[in-house]
Amino acid sequence: VYRLIKDVKENKDTTDKRGKATTKITRTVAFIEDVRLDVEANHRVTVKELACNYGVSTQTIFTVLTQDLGLSKKSARWVPRLLSDEQKAVCLQCSRCFINRYNKEKDNFLDKIVTMDESAVAYHTPETKEQSKQWVK
Repeated sequence: VYRLIKDVKENKDTTDKRGKATTKITRTVAFIEDVRLDVEANHRVTVKELACNYGVSTQTIFTVLTQDLGLSKKSARWVPRLLSDEQKAVCLQCSRCFINRYNKEKDNFLDKIVTMDESAVAYHTPETKEQSKQWVK
């Protein structure tokens, strides 16, 4: 407001220039094709990364991806870890050991067992759900 009053006093141009970009990049066929090639090269590229690479707004990139290219961002599916034959043998051996101890000690043995979800054993989570998202048709 103070700057506007100062400009009026100095007889400077006070017309509203909001929303009037000096350079306007349109979504040309070549631009859309370049974005498509980048996404095909890396399905996990983010809208921010593409916007920085092309010097346009994130909204422009999002519009190109969703409307022009018909893409949407989906989380990669969680695939359960498959056990090797050796790991399966160890599980079988532990189960048999538990059954034998239960047959000997009955309910006293059950109070000594601590259980947990097997998926909680993973020591390293390589990426978050957001990082695992990919652009797909």
